[in-house]
Amino acid sequence: MKETIVLKKEMKKAALILLSVIALFFAFSLKTNAAEKQIDSLNSREKKQTEEYKKWEIKNVNGIYYYKQKKIYMLVDDAGKLNEANNFYYNKKGKVCIEIVRNEDGKMKGIKKFSKKKAKQMLDNFNNGYIFEKNSSK
Repeated sequence: MKETIVLKKEMKKAALILLSVIALFFAFSLKTNAAEKQIDSLNSREKKQTEEYKKWEIKNVNGIYYYKQKKIYMLVDDAGKLNEANNFYYNKKGKVCIEIVRNEDGKMKGIKKFSKKKAKQMLDNFNNGYIFEKNSSK
């Protein structure tokens, strides 16, 4: 009789352990799938951005951006409400500063050049939350 009670308690423990393992496995699978989807989404956006940049003669070669074959000092790409193509790039060895101009749909419609002085001002104020004033490319 005592052996039966002990056996039932051990079976309950085993069942709880098994359920815990199943729950952890399920939670891990969900988290892994969500992470994979997020990575796929980022890769898709990056590919889209790369293709869009290419049409405007912006290339990324081994992590270094070029505009019309000149190394970029600063690139600012604010997709606004869409937040899917945001990009801020800085390379102190670069020569040209550009801002990507987008329409309300987030599609690239042009490039504005701005001065290194403006870029340095942006970098100086970066920690204060100031990045770029719209319609100000001087």
